[in-house]
Amino acid sequence: MKKWFCQINVILLTSLLLVGCGGDDETGANSSPNADATNTSEDMEVANFCGDCGHYKGSDSCCQNGEKCADCGFNKGAPLCCKLKQADVAGKVLCGKCGEVSGAEKCCQDTAEVCAKCELNKGSPLCCKLKEEE
Repeated sequence: MKKWFCQINVILLTSLLLVGCGGDDETGANSSPNADATNTSEDMEVANFCGDCGHYKGSDSCCQNGEKCADCGFNKGAPLCCKLKQADVAGKVLCGKCGEVSGAEKCCQDTAEVCAKCELNKGSPLCCKLKEEE
C-alpha cells in the first residue's frame, strides 16, 4: 500500500509541475490586484490631442480626410468633437496630461492650480471637457 501511495504522489506532483496550478493564464498580468491603483501619471504615456482634427496626435486617424462636424469643426467621432471649438485651438497640440496647449508656458507646470473635477490645469482648454473619457 505504501508503494502505491508514493507512486500516485510522484505522478500527481510531476503533473502539477508540468501543467501548473491552473491559475491566471494571461502573460504579463500583474500579480497584485491593486497594481493599477499604484500607477502614477509619470508611468503612463500621455496622449496629446491635435487641434486641427480633434483626434489623438500621431494616431492613424489624425488629420485624415473625414467628415467635419458642423457644430465644432473637428472630425466627426474624434475625442474632441463637440467638446471644444476647432477654431479656438487650430494649429495647436493640446497636452493630455495638463490640458494646456503643448509647449506653452503653462504646460505641465508643477505650480499650476489643478481642477478638482477633472485633474487637469484649472482653466485650461481641456478642463472638464474630457470627463466622460477619464
